[in-house]
Amino acid sequence: YLRDGAYQALSLAHAGFMDEARRALEPYFRFQKDSGQFVSQEGQLDANGYSIWALVEFWRLSGDEAWLRRAWPAIQKSAAWIQQARRAEKDPASPFAGVLPKAISDGENLWAGKNHILGYDWWNLRGIQCAADAARALGEAEAAERLRTEFEDYRSAILKALKRTGLPYIPPSYEKEGTHWGNLEVAFPTPLLDARDPLVTAT
Repeated sequence: YLRDGAYQALSLAHAGFMDEARRALEPYFRFQKDSGQFVSQEGQLDANGYSIWALVEFWRLSGDEAWLRRAWPAIQKSAAWIQQARRAEKDPASPFAGVLPKAISDGENLWAGKNHILGYDWWNLRGIQCAADAARALGEAEAAERLRTEFEDYRSAILKALKRTGLPYIPPSYEKEGTHWGNLEVAFPTPLLDARDPLVTAT
């Protein structure tokens, strides 16, 4: 799982083992499809966002700009996949307009592929956020602005879809089904909503 590997590799970086963390992240580049999506568990969509975060977070922890510059083409390609994937729903009146399509999910225990998973959207939104940070750090001002605009548009789409559930808290899926698992990843490891937001405190 690229998801779990991200935490493990970055734990090495937090402990000061930068060379080991760099080596642990190296295989990520082999898990990127031609479409731009990072994936190791077919059908699950969170690994893509986790991968962008891991690549950018390693730069934050290490200060290794050469690493970030090398990773930038993969980050850009992955962000482009997110932009395309979340626009698969063409009906603007759909309750799922602007969010990722239905998918299977292990953590939420939704294996039929009939649900839109909140955690997948949070992680890919975080991917856009981190890609924008990388663009700014590399002096890619135009890309950074495009990604920041995409971040705001994507977050608005998620919040709109959440509002349509009628729930005061963040559920596992927009269909309100599944095991509560990654709901609070909206606040960690990078804030996508303020931790005091009513949606977060009610979750």
